[in-house]
Amino acid sequence: MLLAACSKRGVQACSLLLAAFSLFFLLRSSHYGSVPLPTSRWIDKPSYVPLADTHKANGQWQHLESAQQLWKAMKPILEKHTPSTRRSTAFTRSSGRIDGLLKRDASNSDSDLTLQDVVEVGNIHRDYVQACSNKIPSLVERSKNPTQGVVTIAGGSSFPALLVTLKMLRRTGSKLPLEVFVPKQDEIEPKVCEDVLPKMSARCIILADILGATQLYEYSVAKTQYKIYSILFSSFEDVFFLDVGSFALGEPTSFLNYSPFASQGLVTWPGEGHRTISPVYHLIANQTAVPPDLSQQTDLGQLLVSKSKHSLTLLLAAYYNYHGPTFFYRLLSQNWSLDKEIDTLTPAAATLGFPYYQVKEAALPIGHNKKYSLDLYTYALLQHNPVLDYEKHTIDQNKQVLRSFIHANASLFDPKTILDHRADGDIEFDVTKNWDGKEVPIFKDPAETVVWIPDAERWIWEAVKAVACDFEHNLEQWKGEKMICVRIRNYWTMRFQAEDRKMGVGKVNVKAGKGGKSGKRRRA
Repeated sequence: MLLAACSKRGVQACSLLLAAFSLFFLLRSSHYGSVPLPTSRWIDKPSYVPLADTHKANGQWQHLESAQQLWKAMKPILEKHTPSTRRSTAFTRSSGRIDGLLKRDASNSDSDLTLQDVVEVGNIHRDYVQACSNKIPSLVERSKNPTQGVVTIAGGSSFPALLVTLKMLRRTGSKLPLEVFVPKQDEIEPKVCEDVLPKMSARCIILADILGATQLYEYSVAKTQYKIYSILFSSFEDVFFLDVGSFALGEPTSFLNYSPFASQGLVTWPGEGHRTISPVYHLIANQTAVPPDLSQQTDLGQLLVSKSKHSLTLLLAAYYNYHGPTFFYRLLSQNWSLDKEIDTLTPAAATLGFPYYQVKEAALPIGHNKKYSLDLYTYALLQHNPVLDYEKHTIDQNKQVLRSFIHANASLFDPKTILDHRADGDIEFDVTKNWDGKEVPIFKDPAETVVWIPDAERWIWEAVKAVACDFEHNLEQWKGEKMICVRIRNYWTMRFQAEDRKMGVGKVNVKAGKGGKSGKRRRA
């Protein structure tokens, strides 16, 4: 009802509704201004034991005591503040799961929300923030030795692409430690977690050991929700979250040491298109003025988060995730689907009035042009350096902003399947071939964009080749495979050695130096 009214009357009418309902909340003393928000505090750093000592005889990892304590404190508050309206109970539970994996019920659209529903959920939302403010900080300690590190999520079939991502990160010269959150014990790669990652200043952490063995199978934590929990439960105070398939083109440590991160504590990158947040969410969150940044989609392939400045932001984002499938996701994205990841961090920060910065330079899609048109098959997004972006938009508008990440689909750079013919709906394609069957770079178009990253694809293929040939016989999921290394090596020879001979380069660029440097061809 309420949303339907907004939809019919347009943005100006919705703004008037926002003002009216804001006054209504003020009269009921239901707004955040009535209770001062505390200074955000850092979430406790788990006390890890050496990796070699964490593997028990039964194959389970040693539980992370402090992270478990945090979850033990969080879960009752999350449960107590469940949005209890007709909207949130429209999905039925079957054996502890959402019926039919959250199939959309057309008879229960967002327009079924009434004014009473909005007031109820608004009060519950406010009480959750206050409960976290009062109880969670008293159960955790500040870090005496703040740390910086990289956090990512992997499991099962994504481990090969994880290794490619990590090799690309280390290629830049980055020495930041890495924590890999794996949802469940049966999704780890023992060889990688026990032998390979420790040598690369990285380790695996089993998320189920923190949340509980059954939690990941129940309705409250789904695959698209892991990101917030991995950041919350990491041991780092300053977190650089890097998705598997997001490839760093330069050393990223400076991103954690300079503004905008140093001043804002939360940095995000833009996605493609605009966000479709329901006006009803702003009423529930008591936002009288909608921040303009919330209209832009967020690319969640990379994030910078300070837990000393944004612990309450993370706790509110966790609330939106925990109750996302049954309530908040369809308010935060009106075209939400099961496989779509929703940005809950920036709405949470905006609601709490905490600062954040979204990179202003637009994400640049790269891939292959379609046959007979300039439309693009997008295989990745090219993202920009946040420090230079901040300087350009606050200090020197003539500053050149370099490209810093290529965020690709993780499955795209799995050495086992990257050369395979594949289908997406009615479209069949090969990522290494043009529409006419000719071998071409994966990142071929648009020409005016890819010219700035001339060596990036070669660097990624170097990592793909190394993973294919070093791990063909060491990954559980590749058992019995015999041709992964041969296929990749043959492609490498055909593609890059022939290219080098044609350019008269010889072997100059076959092995790039430390820090991602590969001669004069490198421009980003």
